[in-house]
Amino acid sequence: RISAYRAGFLPEERRDIEARMASGELLAVVSTSALELGIDIGGLDLCILVGYPGSVMATLQRGGRVGRQGQESAVLLVAGEDALDQYFIHNPDEFFQRPPEQAVLNPDNEVVLARHLECAAAEMPLRDGEIWLRRPAVRAAVADLEGRGLLLRTADGLSWLAARKRPQRDVDLRGSGASFQIEDTDGNVIGSVDAHQAFRETHPGAVYLHRGRSYVIRELDPGAKIARAVPRSVNWHTRVRTSKATEILEVYASGHAFAAPAAFGRLRVTETVGGYERRLNGSLRLLDIQPLELPPQVFETEGLWFVVPDPYREAVEDKLLHFMGSIHALEHASIGLMPLLVMADRNDLGGISIPMHAQLGAPAVFVYDGLPGGAGLTRAAFPLLEELFKAVGRTLALCPCETGCPSCTHSPKCGSGNRPLDKAGALFLISRLVRGAYDSRYTAVPEENTKGEASSPRIISAGHSAPRPLDSVVGFRPGTETAIREAPEEYPFEPSRFAEQGGNERREAGGIDSPLPGAGRSPDSCSGPVMVFDVETRRSADEVGGWNRADRMGVSVAVVWDGKDFRAFRQEELPAMFALLRRAGLVVGFNSLRFDYRVLQPFADFDLRDLPSLDLLDVIKTRLNYRVSLDNLGRATLDAPKSADGLQALRWWKEGRLDEITAYCRADVDITRRLYEYGRDRGHLLFTNKAGQKVRVPVEW
Repeated sequence: RISAYRAGFLPEERRDIEARMASGELLAVVSTSALELGIDIGGLDLCILVGYPGSVMATLQRGGRVGRQGQESAVLLVAGEDALDQYFIHNPDEFFQRPPEQAVLNPDNEVVLARHLECAAAEMPLRDGEIWLRRPAVRAAVADLEGRGLLLRTADGLSWLAARKRPQRDVDLRGSGASFQIEDTDGNVIGSVDAHQAFRETHPGAVYLHRGRSYVIRELDPGAKIARAVPRSVNWHTRVRTSKATEILEVYASGHAFAAPAAFGRLRVTETVGGYERRLNGSLRLLDIQPLELPPQVFETEGLWFVVPDPYREAVEDKLLHFMGSIHALEHASIGLMPLLVMADRNDLGGISIPMHAQLGAPAVFVYDGLPGGAGLTRAAFPLLEELFKAVGRTLALCPCETGCPSCTHSPKCGSGNRPLDKAGALFLISRLVRGAYDSRYTAVPEENTKGEASSPRIISAGHSAPRPLDSVVGFRPGTETAIREAPEEYPFEPSRFAEQGGNERREAGGIDSPLPGAGRSPDSCSGPVMVFDVETRRSADEVGGWNRADRMGVSVAVVWDGKDFRAFRQEELPAMFALLRRAGLVVGFNSLRFDYRVLQPFADFDLRDLPSLDLLDVIKTRLNYRVSLDNLGRATLDAPKSADGLQALRWWKEGRLDEITAYCRADVDITRRLYEYGRDRGHLLFTNKAGQKVRVPVEW
């Protein structure tokens, strides 16, 4: 009469447990936060919280599950070894006097915003004149979606439509990405895990618990998004060991927390799971470390970081304290206590401490949002960094341990097994930083001429000549949580503050009208004329045994526009055509890479793919993920439909009517040439989609 409950259960399993709870059949349920909101679970009497839930709001919400019928009830909090739990155990008044947190949102999360826009456009066209579409982050997202063929601009250029009829079917409400299914040996789905966490939680060898049964993951298939598990009773659990690298891509704001230069911006995080630990349940004794070979996971997010100036590093080393262990301990303590400042769980955050960061040229500690694109957590915490420093110092000073423990410096998710850690060094360093004076010679903003492998970040900070203390950031004060959207216009984190900085900046920000890279295969520069060609064959695909045997189809007529005139070639004249094409700066065709070149290759003494080529169909298919016919493009863009079709040309060949074939092929070349020129000059072509709407496909050549 006791059951487990969590979000990873199958929907039918969750509904069954909820019904049994409501009826009173179950006496107790052991649950994750999945029962915190939105579920009517009847009259419960007792709520035992195993560890602080991470926020006052979550604590009250979970406690509110009991006593809902007016009966006597109780809520008990069993504090764990976590730093945040111990902080409130030592400072209970802070919990009872603390108001519920304000939710932190990041409406500009690139991943989430893109999915919202696509789903919205499927219900109603996005109109260019709408005020909310003027926001730089939205404009950049629309431009990106249009470039990927997920949004289609109408022919008049004033609205965008969704390319797919029901894009919401591919939106996972549990996270920003897809989910991995977990299957047992019979192929039955026993659970799921967010794709972003799959390599950490369902790697080969990982222990997976499901409704009281333990499984060991036998195989992880990233392509199929499946983790295969075998039932196995074990007395140990697993913990991954990872290595990380952090690259600063953009700096949104900078300042200093006491003596530590600090900044907030966009980061690229590369995480590699290189192995995992097996630890005994209960005692946590390390059994062994198993190696893994998994591909690195790369994602972009938002984060904050602070730099340790040289005098403070030297002071730590002069005391014979372990400097890397000191900043590593500060990283762990900062992540563990950040939920004091923003509504978050430590698992929503990640971090890395680096004794010498290549871009900064100094030791640095990074804390970043664990959600790709950023959840707004570090954005809200950045102006409160001094409050975080003081909380870290208090926790380290009050913890009775000597060398560090889960209550202060140890992290259950540390990728290096909580090594090295130096609690004494961390307390010494944070005390010095809090008491020290800021030295403007040190900064957390990388130099623009950064050397090394990391690229130079784009600096888009508040524009002050010297970093300001964080408590002077407009719109924020220590001890408060002000929503980003309520901040004044001059607030330095607001995207509109830095996205309109001239034409070049607008292009970099991905404005709606900005051209998009990667379309076509044109060379960097055309040293000769642009030539356009097409080929008609002697035999059909059925006659030669399939489209994969295009090299056997033969050539009836080929036509080339040489930049001045149309020139026709028969099969025996192809060497002259090849000599002409080799003088071209760009050879333009329609389905030339996948078909025309394969038809012509048996007659050429060189690889035709070495020609500087642009295949219009290849560009369009790359954009839209599906093909659009030349006839469709010609009708919609030029009001010029094809004069015939390929089957008619084959019949003409059998009838010996070469003049008709030549005229037909020449007409196709002319349509292709005009489409190329239209796209070159206007940055798009038009076609009619399945709904009968005339829409644009962006191109750049």
